[in-house]
Amino acid sequence: MPYESVVNGRIVKTFIIIYLIIALVQKRNKARGGINFKYEILLLAILPLISAFSSYYYRGQPILIGLMVARDSLFWLLYFYLHKYGYSKNDIIKVITIIATISAFIFIFQQVLYPYVYLFNSLQHYDDVEIRQGLYRFRLFPLVPYIYFAFYYYLWKLLKTKRLNQLAWVALFTIAIYLTLTRQIYFCIFIPALFYQFFKKNKVSRKMLYSLITGFVLLYIVYQNLDFIIGSDFVEITKEQGNEDNIRVLSYAFFGLEYWVDEINMIFGNGAASWGNSAYGNEILDIEETKGLYRSDIGIVGLFSMYGVAYIIAVICLYRKFFKCYKSVPVYIRLLVIASIMNLPLACWMENGFFMSMVFYLIDRCCYFEKDLIVAKVSNELIKHNNK
Repeated sequence: MPYESVVNGRIVKTFIIIYLIIALVQKRNKARGGINFKYEILLLAILPLISAFSSYYYRGQPILIGLMVARDSLFWLLYFYLHKYGYSKNDIIKVITIIATISAFIFIFQQVLYPYVYLFNSLQHYDDVEIRQGLYRFRLFPLVPYIYFAFYYYLWKLLKTKRLNQLAWVALFTIAIYLTLTRQIYFCIFIPALFYQFFKKNKVSRKMLYSLITGFVLLYIVYQNLDFIIGSDFVEITKEQGNEDNIRVLSYAFFGLEYWVDEINMIFGNGAASWGNSAYGNEILDIEETKGLYRSDIGIVGLFSMYGVAYIIAVICLYRKFFKCYKSVPVYIRLLVIASIMNLPLACWMENGFFMSMVFYLIDRCCYFEKDLIVAKVSNELIKHNNK
């Protein structure tokens, strides 16, 4: 049962997008909370659709096909849907952790059941299940950000409550992370966690500096003992992947610097390609197969190649605005956003609008809650002053 037909299927995507659009054009409810990322998220939803016209003009891909390939960007509309109906923080956290839990069990059960039961794998890899360290490496990358969130959330709860049941949840998500068998996922999720105390505080303290030093020492020890900790096979694979890293550099250079027609092309990008349905799609497929250069391997640069510099500016503005509300959000969200930034060079979460829209909605709710506390505090002080 292939992943694309179940989780990421075209019919499912289309119906969800249609529902979001219908829900948004209906009469708006009065929901609490400010919409802090309105313009940035609108750009992230719309610019990939505009790039469909760019792919038609510069690459000859039919506009309708370009729009269909870029339709996933409309999942960012979920952000406005959540604001319209004013869902609580707990509602969103429950949804994300449920998806993360299901995803974690998919990673574990599929590892045990394959090849007798083939549950999910990502598009174009149905028959290409790689083996690493004696384990199957399933490419379920659209599910991984949910596991990131749940890992950080339950780590936060564990350190806050010191309860054993929270440790069980952290262990579950740690196992799922390990089963991704992907270096960049390991480092992008665990490095922020090592510096938990640093991201927990709003000001740098001596304790935070000690945490940073300890974290770097631990990283060095882990690096020196990788063959013992995660197996010599993985170390050999890591060395082999040095060649893959060289290919990434070539991909950065080709798609970031060479694959352009003119300056306007760079502003709106080349558009997303539809393999097998257009000359542009076949050209990208040929580049992948003959040169080994993949836009999907170069994160934010790959998105730059598809959607242009306007899209990258929107991403930068989105993160810039997050740091303005940094003090108002809990540490697990801080860790998640830092991890997503660390992922940008190699794997960009911006294409996962469904997940990211929930994250930035949570940030909005946290900022609004913080403002509520300030208003309540000021009101109480005024009441006390008047009573005197």
